Amino acid sequence: MAKRIGSILHGAYGDYYWQATSLKRMAERNPDIRLCLFSAAPTRRLVLQKLDLSFAECFLPWEQIPSTPVDEFLQYQVFDSELQHDVLAHLPAAVLAKIDRTRNRIFWDDLRGILPLKPSQRLQLNAEGRQEVRLAMAEYGIPEDLFRTRKTVAFVWRFRFAGGAVHPLGQPPAEVLVEKYSRVFQRLIRDFDCHVLITGMKLVADDSNRYRVDGKYASFGLDLPAASCTYLRGRNWVADLDILSRCTAAAVMSSGMSEALDTHRGGGAILMDPSLHYVLLLLKYRVALFQFMTPRGFWRICSRPHSEERLYRWIAADLRRAAP
Repeated sequence: MAKRIGSILHGAYGDYYWQATSLKRMAERNPDIRLCLFSAAPTRRLVLQKLDLSFAECFLPWEQIPSTPVDEFLQYQVFDSELQHDVLAHLPAAVLAKIDRTRNRIFWDDLRGILPLKPSQRLQLNAEGRQEVRLAMAEYGIPEDLFRTRKTVAFVWRFRFAGGAVHPLGQPPAEVLVEKYSRVFQRLIRDFDCHVLITGMKLVADDSNRYRVDGKYASFGLDLPAASCTYLRGRNWVADLDILSRCTAAAVMSSGMSEALDTHRGGGAILMDPSLHYVLLLLKYRVALFQFMTPRGFWRICSRPHSEERLYRWIAADLRRAAP
């Protein structure tokens, strides 16, 4: 009889994405097991179920763990305080006995050496997800033919504040970055007639959208001509990820969305102005995102400062390489 393995997906959207990616790889390498996925947060489940998770038998709310037959758990980030408080503290002893709570398993360890992923190894959208992309593009006013008729640049804004998971040491002030990035994209628009798609900015979080955007969106935006940029307003994390992955080039600040975008589009995202703490995390886990483990990628990320001219050259090079 096939062994049934359970896993609780939890954390931010990026954590869910990478935990599921790691589990998909495990399922493909071990066809004799059966996976049961559970979500620590109902809102996350609503968003992430737009992904093709058919490598697992189910993706259920964590409350259904006691009634779902599972032989053992493969659990990521088991030391996470929210997971312990919100989920593990409410599970019966018989279930907890199936979870190794002595090792804080990190998904990067399981993915080391295989990034960037091949297309078949990446998470894809299911039919519901593809429909959500169409609805999101219509809501944002993105023409169906935009990616065929114009060069496009994806931009992910994520400003780090003290007290968060990533310390902002070495990150320039927000107003400095806004002015610099505005000038970079203005120049790219002028020289390449490109269109910039932006996530993480120009959205006021309220009770109707806070669960979708985690309060991480900035209320301000970049100084760009309205006809040459579109702000993705966080309708659905998975849909926004897929839309941004279609862009000709990608320039990102460090975030879970940025990491997923680099993989979802097949690599090549340009990481801009990362904090020292984030660079050390990439080095600690030897993560090959943003081409970090190549000489070119290491130089881009670690050499400072990321001047306006350098950022322009890096993005412009990707736009020039693309077919007209």
